[in-house]
Amino acid sequence: MNDASRIPVSESPRNPGGVSKRSYTTLLGSLLREEGAERSTLERPELAAALVDCAIDHGVASLLRYHLKTNGTWNETPLRFRHAIDQEVRKQSLLELTRREEVRSLSIALSQRDIPSVLLKGAALAYTHYPAPNLRPCDDIDVLVAKPDVQSSEDALRALGYRRKLS
Repeated sequence: MNDASRIPVSESPRNPGGVSKRSYTTLLGSLLREEGAERSTLERPELAAALVDCAIDHGVASLLRYHLKTNGTWNETPLRFRHAIDQEVRKQSLLELTRREEVRSLSIALSQRDIPSVLLKGAALAYTHYPAPNLRPCDDIDVLVAKPDVQSSEDALRALGYRRKLS
C-alpha cells in the first residue's frame, strides 16, 4: 500500500469522520488510478459516505464504479457504498440520455439550417474519450458556430425551446 491510500484520521467535533476533504480526494484519486487503495476505509460507513459525496462533487462517481467493476473489486466493496454509487450512476445515466437527445435535436436543427457546428468540451469528450458517455458528467452542451451563423443558431435554439440567459 502506498501513502496516497492511507487516510489520516483526526477526530474532532468539527470533523466527526476525522478525515480531511483533501484526504478523501487523495483516496478517490488512488481508487481511480487503481493503486490498490485501502478498501478497508470503505468499511467505515461515515468514511464511505463522505467518499461517495467526494466522488459526486468531483463528477467521477460513474467513473469510479466503472474502474472498480473492470478491475474486479466492485463486489469486494461494502454494499452500502455500492448502493450509493449505483444511485448516482443511475442519475448520470438518465441525464446522459437526456443530453444525447438534446445533442441530436440541436444537431438536426442546425443541420436543417445549413449551420456547421462543432460539439465541444464535456459532451464531446463523453462520446469520444470515455468507454460510455455517462462516465463523463456534464450539465451543459457547448457548441461552436461561426460568427455569421450566431443569429441563425439562436433562432434554431429558440425553436427548440431554449431561451437566452441574461446575466
